[in-house]
Amino acid sequence: MRTVIQAAVLLAVSALTACHTETGLAGRVSTEIKAKHLKKLNDPGSYEAVENRYDSVRYTTYRAELLDGIRQNDVAIKANTALIAKNDKSAKGIGYYGLAYGMAAAQQLYGELQAARQEYVDARAEAKRNRADMVHDTLALARFKLTKADTYLVKIKHIYRAKNTAGALQLGTFDFDYYPKRDSLVLTASNAEYKDETPGRQAK
Repeated sequence: MRTVIQAAVLLAVSALTACHTETGLAGRVSTEIKAKHLKKLNDPGSYEAVENRYDSVRYTTYRAELLDGIRQNDVAIKANTALIAKNDKSAKGIGYYGLAYGMAAAQQLYGELQAARQEYVDARAEAKRNRADMVHDTLALARFKLTKADTYLVKIKHIYRAKNTAGALQLGTFDFDYYPKRDSLVLTASNAEYKDETPGRQAK
């Protein structure tokens, strides 16, 4: 949901990195890896950086997706609530009928409806949690006072080469999210085997 590729992403990232540190964002990534994450490798001494790849998310795009997600969750909450009410009514009727006539089939159906009710209860609760999270994110973005031209998020894929447990060199990645407005670099995925799925590019 979150990712949109910008046509001039490398230029935008270069501008961002120049005003934060002397070594730039690539330097920050390198420092973070060397300080905290090399120990996750099978053979830290064999680590070799290959390249960084950047993608960015614009504030306006991300906010629009958040608001659309909130609307979808509102629809889901209403639908789940209606289904819960319908199942409750049906389950009660079948439950009374089964008790009165001792029908095993009716009791089984009653149990199935009760199980379905619980599924919808859980789905409604999840929809509410998702809505609350997205509202929170939207408000957090508003506090940054971002403009339409602002980059909200830079996604960095750091590709490296290191020896695996068999002693052979293998490509892997450390994935980071960088939030320029609050100057935050966050590791989101680490030490994963790298498979290049970019058209026209092959992993070395």
